[in-house]
Amino acid sequence: MSGIRIALTVDFWRRSRQRLQARPINQKNLQRGDVWYISAMKKKVPLTLLTGFLGAGKTTLLNRILTENNGEKIVVIVNEFGDIGIDDKLIKSNVNGAVELTNGCLCCSVKNDTLETMVKLFDDRKDVQGYDRVLIETTGIANPIPFVKAFLSQPKLKEYYRLDGVITVVDVAHITVQLETMKEAYDQIAIANVVLLNKTDLASSEQITEVEHTLRAINPGARIVKTERSLIDVSAVLDIDAFNMDSFQLEASQEHAHGAPGAEVRSMVLREERPLDLDKVGLWIGEALMLNYKDLLRYKGILNIAGRDERIVFQGVHMHFENSTGEPWGDERRKSEVVIIGRNLDEEYFRRTFAACVP
Repeated sequence: MSGIRIALTVDFWRRSRQRLQARPINQKNLQRGDVWYISAMKKKVPLTLLTGFLGAGKTTLLNRILTENNGEKIVVIVNEFGDIGIDDKLIKSNVNGAVELTNGCLCCSVKNDTLETMVKLFDDRKDVQGYDRVLIETTGIANPIPFVKAFLSQPKLKEYYRLDGVITVVDVAHITVQLETMKEAYDQIAIANVVLLNKTDLASSEQITEVEHTLRAINPGARIVKTERSLIDVSAVLDIDAFNMDSFQLEASQEHAHGAPGAEVRSMVLREERPLDLDKVGLWIGEALMLNYKDLLRYKGILNIAGRDERIVFQGVHMHFENSTGEPWGDERRKSEVVIIGRNLDEEYFRRTFAACVP
């Protein structure tokens, strides 16, 4: 494991993207791989994972997205027990569990392999007359982390789709009890890119502040949006491109390691102002992250490597790890930041070993 190194070679995809951005496209100047890049970008469909405990308001959010779809054809996959909770006013037909909506969207209920359904859905794309987006609504007691890990690890799915983001809806009045009794509640928050703190009209300001502090303790990198009845501008939850390494941003709070009272899940933010040694960082990733992958729910970081003009970015879920060369630092203040969310983490070990990456 100690031989794992960060790959600094700019990959085939990135070179094609940069060439196409730098010059007009015509048949004469297309290079090998450019055609593949263009076709891949055209056919990739954004995928949003919508999760949250029963009664939190995720189906209300789903109906709101479908109502305000701006002409998009959306496929909704409901990984749920029972009926699809779509507003009756939107339903055009319901045949064999597949619900066609009046705005051209399609909903289906899946109780087995969601990923297999996604592949089949793309292969049968003509049968649903093409679509622009996929939303997956998970069962209220589901852990979304295995899905994200499986998606990121399957090249065929990444060829068809791009994971746009994980949206977790939280009921401000009940999340504290859920966190005390169900570990899935932690997982749903830990993997989220956006957390909707919902039903704030039914809670006191003190309760809202306390819950918000708990959410930031579990996932300091997630954006928290306070809502009533899941009322939100859909642009805040769609096309956020949260898993795109080329537009990677780290939205960690200024707080240090946290964990809700009595919680086994905790988060920490590692920071270093001094440049880091590439070889030492490679060893740290192999030993600190990969050897502890079972306990790491999610991690991501931006690194300032000595002698490099560009930032290095990485992210991972359990053992799945990916990295890329980011944008040049330019005049921006250089610093390395890493957010780690996991269970039973030895904070002192992670901080000490990360600090040892300095030349």
